[in-house]
Amino acid sequence: MPDKDQGKPKSPTDQAPGRTRPQPPRRYRVVVFDDEDAPSELVACILGAVFRLHGSKAVELTHEMARRGVAVCGVYPHGIAESKAIEVMDAARAAGGYALRADVEPL
Repeated sequence: MPDKDQGKPKSPTDQAPGRTRPQPPRRYRVVVFDDEDAPSELVACILGAVFRLHGSKAVELTHEMARRGVAVCGVYPHGIAESKAIEVMDAARAAGGYALRADVEPL
């Protein structure tokens, strides 16, 4: 007698015994800390360029940094988050030696 399930696609939950599903990559948030010396226009410009934000969102994050001292600017896999944090700090340093600090935190 033929198998009833023959020809049907297997469901994603059907797995061979002893095999586990690969986990999605862990995500990290990029946080940028307020630098009172850096002009807010410059900070907004850097955030817009690095995180590809529209002007209003970059300004909103800049205001959040001024109010709270820190803002979450994006969530990425670890390597990309590290690159974005470095890019923020390098851009601030190149634009006038500002010590704008960015860090990576696990979710």
